[in-house]
Amino acid sequence: MAGAAGEAAQYLPEGVAFDQPAPTKLQWNLSIQRQVTDRAVFQIAYLGSHAYSLTYMGDNNSAIPTSISPDGVKYFARGLPRRNREVGRGRDLLFGANADYHSLQFDYSQRVTQGLRAKASYTWSRNINESEGGVTAGAHAGAAPNTMDPDDRGRERGLGSVHASHIVSTNFTYDLPGASLGGAAGAILGGWQLSSILAANTGEPVTIQIGFNRSRNRIGRNADRPDLRPGGDISPVLGGPDQYFDPTQFLLPEPGYYGNLGRNTLVGPGFFNLDMSLVKNTRVGERIGVEFRAEFFNLFNRANFGTPVTAAFDEDGTYRNSAGRISYTINPSRQIQFGTKITF
Repeated sequence: MAGAAGEAAQYLPEGVAFDQPAPTKLQWNLSIQRQVTDRAVFQIAYLGSHAYSLTYMGDNNSAIPTSISPDGVKYFARGLPRRNREVGRGRDLLFGANADYHSLQFDYSQRVTQGLRAKASYTWSRNINESEGGVTAGAHAGAAPNTMDPDDRGRERGLGSVHASHIVSTNFTYDLPGASLGGAAGAILGGWQLSSILAANTGEPVTIQIGFNRSRNRIGRNADRPDLRPGGDISPVLGGPDQYFDPTQFLLPEPGYYGNLGRNTLVGPGFFNLDMSLVKNTRVGERIGVEFRAEFFNLFNRANFGTPVTAAFDEDGTYRNSAGRISYTINPSRQIQFGTKITF
């Protein structure tokens, strides 16, 4: 319910489509594994899937277009009523969206070899869908809150908001030389272990939005997208948190029309993080063990930026000052901690 002070509240309908098929996912994979040495294995794999009858959010109480041209362009005149004038904006959980995923994965594993244990993996993938899952769409900062055209779900087909073209992860543990030494040298130089975890991926897509209901279709949770400037770049990344992308690559469509920009065309900031630890294990007699740990999180102190402001325009038609601004990071700054554990 919603209404200004002194006015009757207006009902805002919410619903779930009934008698719908269950969301279904088909998955297939092929892998080839090769032993490189007696302690190392390399694997290459392909993984694919297709899902259908997935959920998505829509507003079934939007306005009806005034006209539709032969090529499908819709026009909404000013002041059109909603389909049901007695209630306000709708929020409907609908079924019928599709999603496709394809990936090529490389994996290398090495068991202990001269004190070194290691694993490295790389994934190239492409995640394409028409929705972020309906009620969970708001969990991703760059996801569109609604379908732009409730009667044309196909216009939403694009990269998924959790898509990352390239993903790299590695980890290793290395027992430093010195374990075989005796006496004072062994006590000082022996028992050291170095380990590291690296995680990196390219950025996830976000949707550039106009910032208000330019199409006049009366959808409550605005999802209007702008036009791409002729010859413009659909992902005009500038980098940096002050203005991550160039909003001037986008234009306002004429009032009453949808923009031609697709969903999730802008690639957001990537991620890179390296953690390391140095551990010293020392035996004191036969019953007492002392473990010293030095741990370094985000060793390079890299700022991994969050999602930029995606609304490009103010309602007066000017570019929004905050367009492209990033106000937060998704991981903490460098942290160093030391600890000692005694076991007996």
